[in-house]
Amino acid sequence: MRLHLIIGFFFASLSACQAQEYDFHPLIRKPENSGEWKDRFRESYADELKSMPSQVRPLVKTEYQKHLDRIISAIDKRGFIWSDTLQLFLNEVADQLMAHNNFRGRRPILVVLNSPEANAICLGDGTIGVTLGFLSRITHENQLAFVLAHEMAHHQKSHLMWRIHQEKQQANEVTLKQALQELLSLPEPTEELEDLRDSYYDAARLSQKKELEADSLAVIYMHRASLNLSAGDEALRLLNLSYCRDSTSSVEIFAPLNTDKYPIQPEWLKGTLKIQDQEGGTLFFNSDSLRTHPALTERTAAFYSFTRHLPNQNASPRFSDPQKISLIASMAAFESVRAAYDLRMLDVCLYLALDLLQTHPRNRFLISYVANVLSLAIELKKNPGTRIFFFNKTTGYCDALRMVNSFLRSTSSLELADVLFYFLNRPAYFNPDDERHYYHLWKACDTTGRLKVKESIRNRYSERFPKGEYRSKMKR
Repeated sequence: MRLHLIIGFFFASLSACQAQEYDFHPLIRKPENSGEWKDRFRESYADELKSMPSQVRPLVKTEYQKHLDRIISAIDKRGFIWSDTLQLFLNEVADQLMAHNNFRGRRPILVVLNSPEANAICLGDGTIGVTLGFLSRITHENQLAFVLAHEMAHHQKSHLMWRIHQEKQQANEVTLKQALQELLSLPEPTEELEDLRDSYYDAARLSQKKELEADSLAVIYMHRASLNLSAGDEALRLLNLSYCRDSTSSVEIFAPLNTDKYPIQPEWLKGTLKIQDQEGGTLFFNSDSLRTHPALTERTAAFYSFTRHLPNQNASPRFSDPQKISLIASMAAFESVRAAYDLRMLDVCLYLALDLLQTHPRNRFLISYVANVLSLAIELKKNPGTRIFFFNKTTGYCDALRMVNSFLRSTSSLELADVLFYFLNRPAYFNPDDERHYYHLWKACDTTGRLKVKESIRNRYSERFPKGEYRSKMKR
């Protein structure tokens, strides 16, 4: 069978093929000193509450405690990335801003959020979280500087404190949110849905004004630090990409899955999204968080009005070390693939992995995650009750990601199994040292009725991994 040829070929050519590939090692997602980090956050929140006006503190204390609890939970649930390389980079860029601006309070804690979305957030105590998704897209440090400056501005102006204070004084806000959630849980959208959504986002207009204020202050902070102001516009555009990388065309992204024996079918890529499929979120971001920010056109127009009277210190972006920036972006991009998979954002994971395969065509890590997604999708499609784990969020999708979403939605478990079989059953992709590859191929054969190949895979797996973790699963 063809499988035998692949395994024999791979032993001879494995080292030569992989030597040229980026050797990615998954990053740490739970620190050994997690207790020390939790204590650090608790101390930071306590100091922040003490610094508040006495008339405000009682109203916001409960919400701030919820924020702290969410951070503590995120440490336990691997919501952060603990990488010395990424952490040092964040601190270096923050130092450039802090050295030239007189910020109130203690130095902010900087963390990397384990999320594939391009985003950043300022938490209650001034902690700034920047996602893997954003770090994966940067091309120089000034883009990160603008995002950090923007979040620092939120803390300097106490935006979160005053927003919570205002919400506590508006009791109908909670009722409105609950009603919205109830409507979105209905099998079909109702006529009142859009009206209620508009009413809810009317309450977010103040937040949009605060975002523009933070943008304007970020410009000032960067100007004082003699940083390139044009990076602000670039950063806004990167954030607007959300989960997308803006690099590969919609059709080209399927090239690794497209084979002569089983080509990708055009009808798989034309699915449509329903409004009730758009809800979801992660530990720190809601799926509709983009609606609480001004549109990109409004933000960029305001940005240019902020900067037009200020001299741009650098005619071109200032690179501290292009190779270092490239390494950081690559680390974050690869880790974003794993983050999306662990969040069960299978469409985002598959999209990111396929996109990176365009420039890393033989990378083991990426190949394995493509196979992981296809294999898990096969199982989930056999149980309609698990549909929510497929696509719990579609806000901010680009055309290529929508096609990947449609591909996973439209294909049957049998079709996906064929795609998986022909994808992994190739010399460039099959890794004889990876137990999961045998199991994925076995599952594809089990689903498609390739009984002889299925038995051959199981036998070879047993020979190579006598105590392998998938032996019991491959007996049925």
